[in-house]
Amino acid sequence: MKILELYSGIGGMHTAFKKVVCAIDINPTANKVYAHNFPTTNSINGNIEGLTVNKIKKMNIDTVFMSPPCQPFTQLGLQLDIHDPRTKSFIYFLGILPELDIKRLLLENVRGFELSEVHNMFITTLKKCGFHYKEFMLSPNQLGEPNRRRRYYCVAKKEPFDEATVANLPQNDEIIQDPYTLEKILEDVTTDEYNVPIKMLLNKSKLFDIVYKDSNRSCCFTKSYGRYIEGSGSIFTPKTMAEVDDVYERLNENTQDEIDPETRIKIETELLKSLQFRFFTSREICRLMCFPEEFGFPASVTNRQRYTLLGNSINCKVVAELMKLL
Repeated sequence: MKILELYSGIGGMHTAFKKVVCAIDINPTANKVYAHNFPTTNSINGNIEGLTVNKIKKMNIDTVFMSPPCQPFTQLGLQLDIHDPRTKSFIYFLGILPELDIKRLLLENVRGFELSEVHNMFITTLKKCGFHYKEFMLSPNQLGEPNRRRRYYCVAKKEPFDEATVANLPQNDEIIQDPYTLEKILEDVTTDEYNVPIKMLLNKSKLFDIVYKDSNRSCCFTKSYGRYIEGSGSIFTPKTMAEVDDVYERLNENTQDEIDPETRIKIETELLKSLQFRFFTSREICRLMCFPEEFGFPASVTNRQRYTLLGNSINCKVVAELMKLL
C-alpha cells in the first residue's frame, strides 16, 4: 500500500503500518513529534483543503488513512456536526474522493460519529465510489490491552472483504483476549512531577478513577489529562485497594468529627498524601496505546502537550488489526 495519512497527528496510524508516502496535519506541535519519529516521511504542515486532486495524484498513492477532528461529534462538545467549521476539510476531501484512484481507506473517530450527518455523507460517498466497507466500534480492552478507548472505525476497499478475517475481530462488546495488569507498563517514577496536586486531592479525590499495579483496566485518557479529573483518565497509586479503602473510610469519619476546619484539612491532606496518588506518565500512556518503545517526543514538547497529543491520538494495536482487513 502507498499511503496518504490525513490528520496525521503524532503518527499513530503510521506506527501501526510503516509505509506512509505523505502525511498532513495542521497542528505544528503534532507535526514536530511526527517528524521526530518518522524523519524520512514527507510531512506537510497545512490544511487538507490545500491538497488538490492533481497534488494527490502526483503522490501516486492508493490508500488513505485518516482521523478527522472529533470535536463536532464528541459527547462533551456542542455536537454541531456538519455545521461545525472543523468538518470543512473532511467534507472537502469527500468532495474530491470520486476523482481520486483510491483503492483502500481507513477512518477513525469518536463514538457518536456514526450518528452524524457527516457520517451519512461519508457512507454515501463510499457507495458512490464503489467501495465495500465495514464499520466497527472497538476498544483496546477487547484485544487484551488494559485501557478502554472505544472508537468508531471504518475500513473500505474496492474489492470484497474476506469475511473470515472480519470474523476475527470482536463483535459488539466481546472481549477476545483478557487484558494484562498495569504493572507491565509502569515506570519507576522517582520525582514529584506526576503527583496529584494537593488542591486536587482535597477537592476531587472522590472523583478519582483509581487503579493499581494489579488492575487490568484504565479509563480513556483525554487531552485534558493532568488538568482535569472528571472523565480524563485514571489515577495510579502504588498502595493496595485495602489501603485506599481504609484511608477513604477514615476521611469519611473525619468529616463527621467535630474539629475545626484547619485541623480537618491538615488531617485530610496527610491521609491523601499517604496514598501517593499520581498521574500516569506520557511513556506509560504510550504503552497503553500500544506505541512502540522507540516512539518518543522532542525535548521541547512539554508534558502537558504530550498529554494533549496522546489524548487526540489512536490505539495502534486496534488500527493494526483493522489494517489486516485491507
